[in-house]
Amino acid sequence: MSTRPWPRKLTEENADRTLAEQYSFSWATMENDKKWTLYEGYQIMFIIMKFLFTGLTLSCAIPGGIFTPTFALGAVVGQLYVSVLRKTLLFFGIYNYIEFRGVYSILGAAAMTASVTRTISVAMIVLELNGHLSHAVPCMVCVLSSYFISEFLRPMSFFEMLTIATGLDLKVAQKGNIIIKDML
Repeated sequence: MSTRPWPRKLTEENADRTLAEQYSFSWATMENDKKWTLYEGYQIMFIIMKFLFTGLTLSCAIPGGIFTPTFALGAVVGQLYVSVLRKTLLFFGIYNYIEFRGVYSILGAAAMTASVTRTISVAMIVLELNGHLSHAVPCMVCVLSSYFISEFLRPMSFFEMLTIATGLDLKVAQKGNIIIKDML
C-alpha cells in the first residue's frame, strides 16, 4: 500500500464509507485547532496570491472587475481573523466561544468590499446572498465601520483612484464630456 493518502482504490470494504471517513477528514478535524495547523498559512498564501493576481488583472489595458476579487479576499481575511481569534481564546483556556465561523467570512467580505468600492449597498447584496436577516445588524455595523475608516484613511474610492491613474479626470476637465473612443 502506498504512503500517499490519495487516491485510494475503491474496494469492498471502503465502498460504503464516505470520503471523510476514508481519509479521516471531517468537520471535527477542522474544528480541532491542534490537527488543523496549516490553516492560517494557507489563508495567508491565498491572500497574497489573490492580491497579486487581482493587481495584475487590474493593471491590464482593459481592467477586470474589482467586486468579486475583493469579496473573495474579504471572506478569507474574515476566516483568518476568526482563526487567529480562536487560537487566542484557546490560549487563554476559552473553548467553544465561537460557534459559527462562516459568519466571519460573510462579514469580512462585506466589510472589505464596502471599503474598496465605498458603497453601503454591499450590505444589502450580502444579505440577499446570505438569506439570513439575523446577520443584518452585524453586517451593517461592519460595512459602515469599514466605510468610515477607509474614508478617514483615504477619502477616495478605488474607482476615483483609477480615473486619476488613467488620466480620465484630466480629459473630463478639458472637454467636459468625453466619448468612449477617446478612452480606448
